[in-house]
Amino acid sequence: MAFDGVPRRTAGLGGVLVHPAHRGRGIARTVISVAVEHARAAGAETMILLCRPDLVPLYTQLGWSRLSVPVTFRQPDGERTSPLTTMIYDLADLPRPTAGVDLRGLPF
Repeated sequence: MAFDGVPRRTAGLGGVLVHPAHRGRGIARTVISVAVEHARAAGAETMILLCRPDLVPLYTQLGWSRLSVPVTFRQPDGERTSPLTTMIYDLADLPRPTAGVDLRGLPF
């Protein structure tokens, strides 16, 4: 991915689902924290996720922060801007993007 045009080693997180019967037990928190540690061990500098608005509070509690810059990605018919909230988790104390993020491919 590129943050303000500069390549960055980034890991994407998507599709964290917990069956309704098991919600409220900390399962999502555990899965997300394990994913963060795997990304860190793999050398990612930042994690990113495209988030539904109702899940923003959960990720915020876990240390993720909302981006306020456009996030673009590729589709078969051209480039698009993400309609979802984009959140990042910093793993390497790098600056936040100020102009935009380009996924440089299809969304994950």
